[in-house]
Amino acid sequence: MVFIKDAKKEFLDQIINKRVLVFVHLDVDALCSWKILQHLLHCEHILYSVIPISNKQALEDAYNQHKQVANNIILINCGATLDLVEILQPPEETVFYLIDSLRPLEVRNVYNGVQIKIIVLQSELGIEQKLVPEFEDIFDEEDEEEENEDANEQENSDDEESGRGRSKRKRFDPEFLEKMHAKREWENKRSKILFEYYKYTYHRCASSMILFDLAWKSAKDNNDLLWWSIIGLTEQIINCKIDRDIYTRYIADMNSHVLRHNHRPSANTLGTSNSNTAQDDVSINCLKISYLDDLNMVLLRHWSILESIYHSIDLACLFKMWTNKGKKKLNEFLADLGLPLNECKQKFAYMDSSYKNDFKMLVASENIKEKYRYDESFIYLSTFIASFGYTNKLTAFDMAYAVEALLENVDEEKNLSDKFIEALNCLNRDNLKTLECAIDAAKNHLKKIFQQIQNFIDMNQIVASGPFLQVFLDEGSTESKYFAQFFTSKKLARYALQSYLALTKGKKVRNMPLIICISLNENSTLIAGVPPYRTSNNTENCFGLAFDEAAEKTKSRVNFSFFDTSIIEINNEDRSKFLDALVAVMQ
Repeated sequence: MVFIKDAKKEFLDQIINKRVLVFVHLDVDALCSWKILQHLLHCEHILYSVIPISNKQALEDAYNQHKQVANNIILINCGATLDLVEILQPPEETVFYLIDSLRPLEVRNVYNGVQIKIIVLQSELGIEQKLVPEFEDIFDEEDEEEENEDANEQENSDDEESGRGRSKRKRFDPEFLEKMHAKREWENKRSKILFEYYKYTYHRCASSMILFDLAWKSAKDNNDLLWWSIIGLTEQIINCKIDRDIYTRYIADMNSHVLRHNHRPSANTLGTSNSNTAQDDVSINCLKISYLDDLNMVLLRHWSILESIYHSIDLACLFKMWTNKGKKKLNEFLADLGLPLNECKQKFAYMDSSYKNDFKMLVASENIKEKYRYDESFIYLSTFIASFGYTNKLTAFDMAYAVEALLENVDEEKNLSDKFIEALNCLNRDNLKTLECAIDAAKNHLKKIFQQIQNFIDMNQIVASGPFLQVFLDEGSTESKYFAQFFTSKKLARYALQSYLALTKGKKVRNMPLIICISLNENSTLIAGVPPYRTSNNTENCFGLAFDEAAEKTKSRVNFSFFDTSIIEINNEDRSKFLDALVAVMQ
């Protein structure tokens, strides 16, 4: 296997004094990873070129256009699930370094010991190795050698008839028949192993955490790098790439680094600081990070309590906010907390301090939790909050939502590079104007998602179709362009599933996944699939393999353009037969 065991020696030290070409996928974790890697490259004075990538075709085109730039290629969150050597046909001297959270890894990448190097979190190296099938179970070197020998014998035979005679005798030879039987058994076993391996798409550790770990072990880490790695991790929980238990474990790991980087001089027994001055040595403008058990309410510090509850999917489902009864229940909840409605409608930052300071404690009070049937794990979410200057305080969730909103911008005047640069600027904490615009864009996205869910529910558009639920967003919808983005489409599908389950009493639908069909234009449709909703362990997605099988059975014109195969584009003429085949495949 080609998993790198020591990232500093086998990766960073190998590219010193060499030029590198970096491909970065357009997602929050990849951007945070790039910011960390960029810092490391600057420290080592390594020349680089960076290219943002949105899909498989873009990667292939960009590589073919720029492959002369460097022989050392770094791919962040793109390419680990593809057979890179087969697709890109690189020269023998080219080496690819893969940093990717998406799984399963392409087995040919894992066992290519020459041109492919995969970087994973060092503490999880053993787990990553166990997830991949053994080499002997999926590759048969003896069979390849025999085929070569047979080909050579055929070429060297002087007489064509004698060659055919030897071939006939060989077919009836007991030893040969036994070998053929063993080969068929091995191939059947191989097929089963590969089916189980590729059955689900899922995610492992955030790439930003892998690169921060490298920075730490290279003694080049700082608070900014730590903050970016936290944002990358947070994006994973927002988009359900990892489950809550794994997220909590990673948060605990990151907290040890937060404590290390944000240690403050303690006062001695006389109440004076051990440093030369009585005040903190750290300037008010420096970045400070601290752990926080925050309320599970989206963008609360930048919104009103009422709007935050409306657009937080867990709370919206708790109160069933898409019904009149649910809205009345929310008003009752706020009344039980003792919060006047006019206070809940204004921005949280401008609320009366007595209400604002007590809000967190009131929500977690025992009588409220008992009446509305939730517990602390539901209402609280572990995260980190960063502060710089006197007024700028942001949680990692705020940042992740903001950066993703810029990446999913539907402004036709902005191309891929514009979005990439704008999102990178948002990650720079001194660029407050971009950050404010990004937070407003995130609010706008969440509002559109909530309104679309309302439309789905009012018109009963979420329906069961055999083994899964499905919902259609037709071309006539004015908001189609907003939802035809990669992460927004998946988020809309998850929210649609969760809201449907909150309003449906049937037990059968509880274990059903959901697909959403979003019309892109008169010729094609985007189809995204999400796994069944569970409070934990709901991150494994089986739609990638199911889509592939349904497309093969119906000969549908399907484009698996994204690295995550659970989202596809299909020709509208083939959509109906494809969905019928998908029902049969998933029965």
